[in-house]
Parts: sequence; C-alpha cells; structure tokens
Amino acid sequence: MQEAMISIYDPPEEWNNPSDCIAFPCTAPSNIVMLFENVKYGGSVQPKNRSLGFQIVSDTPGASDTLSSCDY
Repeated sequence: MQEAMISIYDPPEEWNNPSDCIAFPCTAPSNIVMLFENVKYGGSVQPKNRSLGFQIVSDTPGASDTLSSCDY
C-alpha cells in the first residue's frame, strides 16, 4: 500500500523571478487539483469520510469557493 500526506502551501517569495515575470508571483500552488481513485485506508486513525474517490483542490479565493460540493 502506498501512503500519502498532502500539503498545499503559498509559494515562497523567493520563487518570484523578476527577469521572467517582473513582480508576478509563482501561482503553481494555487492551481492544483489532485485526483484520488480506488482509495484504501489503513491504520488505527481513520478519516471521517472514507470515500473510494475524491479530489483535493487548492484553497484559492474565487476558485475553490465556487465549487458547490467542495468541503473545506
């Protein structure tokens, strides 16, 4: 069984490349969608929702908050 822990974070300021993007920050962590299918759970601590399939999206205002079926 493959184990995974997910963390999506704001990009560090040093990712900014002024010669490439002027002062525009890297937005990659704000554009993430992870799809999990045929999920199996193990261990003594179990999540409340044990769906076989789900998605994780970045918590980006104007994007994730427009998904009606999205749980924070």
